[in-house]
Amino acid sequence: MAQNWPIQRIGSRGENVRTIQYLLRHHGFPVGVDRIFGPRTQEAVRRFQRDRGLGVDGIVGNQTWPALIVLVASGSRGDPVRAVQRQLNARTSSLAVDGRFGPQTALAVRQFQQANGLLVDGIVGRDTWFALATAPTAGPTIRRNIAKVSQAERDKLRNAILELDRRTYPDGVSFWDKQDQIHQATHVHGGPAFIPWHRELVNRYEALLKLIDPTVALHYWDWQTDPRTSPDGAGGTVNLFSTGPNGFMGSASGRAGPPLDGLDNGGSFPGSRDDTGNPADPPREIRRNVDQGAPQLDSDAAIMAADDGLPEAEQWRAIREAIEDAHNTAHGYIGGTIGSAHSSFEDPFVFLLHANVDRLWAKWQREPGQEWRLDPARVYGDEGTDPRILENMQPWAGGTGTRPWAPPENQQQSKNCKHPTIVEPPRYED
Repeated sequence: MAQNWPIQRIGSRGENVRTIQYLLRHHGFPVGVDRIFGPRTQEAVRRFQRDRGLGVDGIVGNQTWPALIVLVASGSRGDPVRAVQRQLNARTSSLAVDGRFGPQTALAVRQFQQANGLLVDGIVGRDTWFALATAPTAGPTIRRNIAKVSQAERDKLRNAILELDRRTYPDGVSFWDKQDQIHQATHVHGGPAFIPWHRELVNRYEALLKLIDPTVALHYWDWQTDPRTSPDGAGGTVNLFSTGPNGFMGSASGRAGPPLDGLDNGGSFPGSRDDTGNPADPPREIRRNVDQGAPQLDSDAAIMAADDGLPEAEQWRAIREAIEDAHNTAHGYIGGTIGSAHSSFEDPFVFLLHANVDRLWAKWQREPGQEWRLDPARVYGDEGTDPRILENMQPWAGGTGTRPWAPPENQQQSKNCKHPTIVEPPRYED
């Protein structure tokens, strides 16, 4: 079947233009990389076309695209890899754009290929380049108060969560069940790495959700509100613990049940994860025991004021302790499965809670006049040299033996709390 490549010409803008600019530079035709197809990019295209014996019209279409693209695979370096990384980041990934095709880029390519019905080989050849240039981009992710998004948006998130339990890693553990295995393997709590480690967990989970639906965002539960009567922003309320096939997060009391009933073993111990120890098996039960009324927690403003008057070096410790204290109370308020650190990530609602943890850190980082909080070298203050900040994050660095970040897949990624993709906060609307 003929491939109709997207036409890019003078006046075009966007990710495909940036890809063309990267590829022109790779072929020895210097041009600025600014996502704008201006006169200089047009002239570089003309010179490339003339050099390759193509029709010289300054337009990148079905003749010029195939001549520009090059095979990119593990071990590749340079501008073509940057182009791939940028294209992937415009969809579901959060790769460092470093021009090195390492394990994390290879994993992102394979995930993109799987999501788009391509041969899953981790190699960016003609078909994958074409899909990168033509597949819809997700656009910027904005995480919002889950009670204030539309019902359709909540349904979309619920459906993506359920679909994650139907897709598996090579070890047979579903994308959903892997979240509990990750948390069990690490338990990063009560210290300086707690918040950044959980940002990485939440970001990776959202990326998996976007493999199912690129338009999904991992929204947050505002823990100032009773999740059974959360204000919807339009004068009404939303019950986040609605039940039934078309419900959202299942019951607030007892077993979660439908629509999450497929995520546990229905209360039966035999054959459950608790019985077999196999993370591919469902937990015995997902339970809640939500307290009456709204949680008794400090307001966002009070949490943000935890570092008032402190020198820069001491502000991180103060804010992260305030956020973690509120987080602990929120876990206890929901109770049941979420009430225990050893089982909390068996319940999907925990991600809405942790998105709120991350929102508060992001809010603190983006306070006006505090740009230093976006600097990896300064954000952690006097805890910036703590070994827990500097050590590579597990299990993704491969040290716990958790697949696919350990043998035989060896999809390790070594990064610590100072990595730009962790320090840079996601976008929230609050």
